[in-house]
Amino acid sequence: MARKAFSTDYELDLPWGRIEPYRLWFEYLKLAYNHPDYKSLTDNRFYESWGDVANEKFNDWWERNWRKLFAIPASIEILKNATEQEDSIGKKGSLVVRIRRRDNIKTQLADLKRLIEKLEPSASAEPLYKLSATHSIVDKALRANLRLGELFTQTGSIEDAAEQYCDRVENWNEKIKK
Repeated sequence: MARKAFSTDYELDLPWGRIEPYRLWFEYLKLAYNHPDYKSLTDNRFYESWGDVANEKFNDWWERNWRKLFAIPASIEILKNATEQEDSIGKKGSLVVRIRRRDNIKTQLADLKRLIEKLEPSASAEPLYKLSATHSIVDKALRANLRLGELFTQTGSIEDAAEQYCDRVENWNEKIKK
């Protein structure tokens, strides 16, 4: 079953709009933590705020950390009370508007679009940690490299790791055919 796409909880957005690239980043970091040859990549304070990645399961870690590490403010937010409204007025990069809910939604969207287009563009929000890929991330290729890296750490030999990886792929293909 395919993983559910995720992009927002309507207070915060996930810039890449899906969790899988972050899962791969986490797994590569975990591999580095658990392999002596790559330990130097993790010995600095850069990943300190990520917590105990080496001994965590991704899903548990993700629920506790995605908001503080990767999220940016949602592009549209409902302000629930007067304090939130007052705090938002004049906030850099934000626009506070009132939308009458009884009007036609198409008219509302068109009006909102025209209003936003009149304004000067503002700087986009940046998360604490962001993916730096300039092109689309090919999850399957990264995942295959990750699996090969995991096998290499177990076997200590790239040849043995490649052989085990090929065996896994062949077994998987046979299973799929059945």
